[in-house]
Amino acid sequence: MARDLVTPVGEGGVKRTNGVEVWLNGRKEFYCITTPRNRQRTSTQQSWTQEAMTIAIRAVNEKRMGYHKASKEYGVPKMTLIRRVQGDNINATGSKKGLGRFHSTFSEAQEKELVAHVLELELRFFGVTRKHLQSLAFELAEKNHIKHLLS
Repeated sequence: MARDLVTPVGEGGVKRTNGVEVWLNGRKEFYCITTPRNRQRTSTQQSWTQEAMTIAIRAVNEKRMGYHKASKEYGVPKMTLIRRVQGDNINATGSKKGLGRFHSTFSEAQEKELVAHVLELELRFFGVTRKHLQSLAFELAEKNHIKHLLS
């Protein structure tokens, strides 16, 4: 049955997280449905701002500055600026940020829709396993013609 997981936050406050209780191998276990969205950064990569990158790209395109001067003046990496201006970056274009080649398949709204569906199934006593959840995500991506890496 779906319930809220209560986690202390400090100063007497509590944080509620949606979750699902499921039976696995004869044991009742609780799984949190939502993923944490407030992870602390440990890297200094992409510490530049999108506004600074936009201004630097515009300055280079208008021939007001070269790559080196624009990167120093606006605080953006020189090689990143070169790739963005020349359009060689496959995963990120313009001033849009994006670390790595893997990106979220679903939007926030689609994730919430999937969570609501799983919780509804759980309320109807239909146990959702990890494999079943993966197949639901695959079907959702296929039916909505969303580019994905699911199989």
